[in-house]
Amino acid sequence: MFRRIALVIVATGLLAASEQPKNDKPANPNDPPPGAWVNNGRPVGAQVDAAPFSWKSDFGASEAEQKKFIQRIAVPVMGTTQFFKQIYGLKPSCFEDYVKEHQGNNWEPLIRVNIWKRHTDFLKDFQQRYETKTIPGAVFGRIPEKDGYAKPTGKWVREIGCSAENADDAELLRHLYHEMGHLFVFIFMGVHVEVPSWIEEGNAELFQYRVGNGTKPEEERFERQGWLREMLEEGSLIPWSEFTKVRNIDNLDFTWKDPARSTIQYAQAWSVVEFMINNPQRQAAYIKMLHEFRKKARAALESGQIRDRDQADKFLYGIQEKVFKDCYGIEIGAVEDIWKKEWVTKEFENIAKKNPVVRYHRGNWLLTYRIKHEGQDKAEQERLVNLAEERFRECVQLAPKCPEGHVGMGQVAQRRGDNEAAQGHFARALELNPKCYDAQLQGGRALVEGGRAEEAVPLLEKAVAQRPTAASPYYWLGKALAVAGNDPAKAVEVLGHARDLRRDLVLDCAMIEGAAWFAAGDYDKAYTGFLEAYYAQPGHQVLAFYAALAQAWNNDQQGCLRFLDKLPAGKANAELKNRIDKKLPLPVICWDKEGDPSIDWQAEKHVPKVPKPKAEEPKKKK
Repeated sequence: MFRRIALVIVATGLLAASEQPKNDKPANPNDPPPGAWVNNGRPVGAQVDAAPFSWKSDFGASEAEQKKFIQRIAVPVMGTTQFFKQIYGLKPSCFEDYVKEHQGNNWEPLIRVNIWKRHTDFLKDFQQRYETKTIPGAVFGRIPEKDGYAKPTGKWVREIGCSAENADDAELLRHLYHEMGHLFVFIFMGVHVEVPSWIEEGNAELFQYRVGNGTKPEEERFERQGWLREMLEEGSLIPWSEFTKVRNIDNLDFTWKDPARSTIQYAQAWSVVEFMINNPQRQAAYIKMLHEFRKKARAALESGQIRDRDQADKFLYGIQEKVFKDCYGIEIGAVEDIWKKEWVTKEFENIAKKNPVVRYHRGNWLLTYRIKHEGQDKAEQERLVNLAEERFRECVQLAPKCPEGHVGMGQVAQRRGDNEAAQGHFARALELNPKCYDAQLQGGRALVEGGRAEEAVPLLEKAVAQRPTAASPYYWLGKALAVAGNDPAKAVEVLGHARDLRRDLVLDCAMIEGAAWFAAGDYDKAYTGFLEAYYAQPGHQVLAFYAALAQAWNNDQQGCLRFLDKLPAGKANAELKNRIDKKLPLPVICWDKEGDPSIDWQAEKHVPKVPKPKAEEPKKKK
């Protein structure tokens, strides 16, 4: 699934308000200037103030519904807030105390929590006020308030923002918790210096995946524990000498350039911080270390040792190893060895006894992050598939009633092109647990790719019901509906949800939509679908050919030929031009055996598949 990036935005100075950035003139005089606060930087909706937060949201058809939604989300958040105040030894009034200690910034007393109904509204507000083009999924920021003309009001705010679009309560809470983790670090430190990324992000992940926070995070925790054990085995865990020096800006760079490295960094940060607070002795040392960070940072700021933003960003990185040794009594490398032995290895085995699904996630790490579709030697791919098979087979042998082991074996069979064997493994997994999401999703996919799309629909509908905010089940359900051909409009609607959740699916979804409309005989909509797919990847000759062919079937031969003339010469293009010129039967866009769009050059004609009429509901007796 598309990963929404969470950002921590710092718009503050070191101890007092910084000089305000200059605003450029707006391109449109009717638009507010950059940095302006429209609606005071908040959604137009209900507001509920409950210290230390001020909640505001436009999610809901009425003010009453909006308040009910806020209260539903606020209850678990308040519980998590109290829990971590105790863990970190913070006073009940710590958020209010921060405002009193930093009166020079004139902080707004309550921390704003803004939940927008639409992500586009959240994004527009965020980019306008923070004067950036970044596209986050959620944000924690500290920023000077401005009016509608981008003039500072003299007040500063602390805020958490996100949108509720395409998110159930659990996913929304995960976004809020991650940003709350950054908020807690900010409040705990009390001074504006960059906290080492492994602590900053590890703490945010700790909030996000805490058991009992209302999101039921056990599945994600098992997944990460399995991943970490496999990372240790393959040697991809980042050495602490390097891991502790990764800066926050580097994390964002990893996210875009190397998804696997980013995943390792975040999972490792979560695991390390959780390890640090897991027993009283380590927790005391960890909290002591944070106190020392705060004490030394404050002294450096007051003495003038830190004079600018760059020095503030690097200060704690330069002293963390010494502070770590002073607080833990041993070198940081020695604690790394303990973490690997006691936490990544021993704790994994303890968890596996009751929850063998963690063994499945070892193999899934290999299939999901280690096998690359492009630029990887085939022998290396086969080695990884074989290794993943070992992990899944071990899961089946040690826990024969664990359905995920059979799901893994099915995924391996799919990789090897044995769809029949894959369907058997997924069927066995569903026998063990009909509600197993992975079995529903992968089993439905195997049916689509095995020429049984109509049978896949009920299974994938169950997967969608279980994960209404995941893109993959929508994609495969939409594809199953499209290939089955019974309801192209519904297929397009479902695929629309997939592309909303994951923008990288636009090309695939649009291509399937085009083929679905073509099969139904609506060549105009087919052309639109193929054209959208083509624009998602300009220069893709197959998509361009599909769009041109849809035009030809729509009796727009001239439009078809103009489209083909823009493309490089090829056999398919020449053959289509020849058939148009000689008025021969046109080829047909159809579905191949694996459920992908293809061209049938032998078809004599195209008989559109008429959608099945919906059964009429029985009339109610008066």
